Amino acid sequence: MAWPAHGDADSAPLPTRPGGLWSPPARPTEPRTSGFGPTVFDVAVNAVPVALCFLGVTALVFAAAPRATTAFGFGLVGTAFVWQIVGSAIDAPQWSLDLTPFAHVAPVPAQGMNVAAALVLAALGLAGCVAAVETAARRDPQEA
Repeated sequence: MAWPAHGDADSAPLPTRPGGLWSPPARPTEPRTSGFGPTVFDVAVNAVPVALCFLGVTALVFAAAPRATTAFGFGLVGTAFVWQIVGSAIDAPQWSLDLTPFAHVAPVPAQGMNVAAALVLAALGLAGCVAAVETAARRDPQEA
């Protein structure tokens, strides 16, 4: 195989840029959106309600049985994630796929955020945290 001539991008085995490998990247031809399109912040905020939901459940387990917290927390996240992947692959019933919080997270750059599901997941997480505080306060009474 002969090496392509310099600048012959059609037959080059590696992706090339005009001006060579060390040339600066070209400037974008389209201006950035003015806040109406998905941004990195929108994508990051999309995962917060699921994290709050798992935090609330794990905090409640910590308040009730502290030694089981790690196994339960990681087991819950792992089981939910694996069921989301495997359940979709084997065409499991939709109601069983909807049991995992990951089913309610929209792929934000491709679709808009599912605000109703995000609020429900965040509310469940916050309710779990409040219940954990109450459970821990009853379990560990402090004398004045």
